[in-house]
Amino acid sequence: MAPKRKYDDSYIKFGFIAIETNHETRPQCVICSTVLSNDALKPAKLERRLKTVHPKLSDRPPAFFIGKSENLKKMKLGTSGSRFELNEKVLSASFKIAQLIAKSKKPHTIGEKLLKPCLLNAVEEVLGEEAKNKIQEIPLSNNTVKARIDKISFDIEEQLLVKIKNSPFYALQCDESTDVVSYWFLLDFWTMTTQ
Repeated sequence: MAPKRKYDDSYIKFGFIAIETNHETRPQCVICSTVLSNDALKPAKLERRLKTVHPKLSDRPPAFFIGKSENLKKMKLGTSGSRFELNEKVLSASFKIAQLIAKSKKPHTIGEKLLKPCLLNAVEEVLGEEAKNKIQEIPLSNNTVKARIDKISFDIEEQLLVKIKNSPFYALQCDESTDVVSYWFLLDFWTMTTQ
């Protein structure tokens, strides 16, 4: 694995600041707020990106990029650096709705095609326009619901592994298989472990 690169303050002249993502320092463009990989923390790569993506700004002084970085720091960005941070209640609602979608075994698109329009109409009718605007912030797109379900399942798996590791005893239960291929696999596995 390649060694992790470190951010240098002089990289601001290429329009990049440092952002901490997944316990790793990565460069973030102060113009478009794109976060690059840790491997891109090389002056040549940062300069090339500035000249190819933002060519009109490549001759600007570092003070210009410092001002842009101050504006970027004022924005409420998430840990990825590219999305706006969600309100905690909005995020919680998104996870709860994704969990209900997963339990119902319906397509993930039901969130944005059926549930969100129903929620918006009901909330607007009962609570008014202001409440409708808050509900509008709940992300329920197909990809978002899938990501939420993946995070929920990963969290459940992690909790289970922690409980198993902390437990002094646990048991494994195996069922017989009627499949011939599985039978031979189990037989081969048994012979490999006993030799």
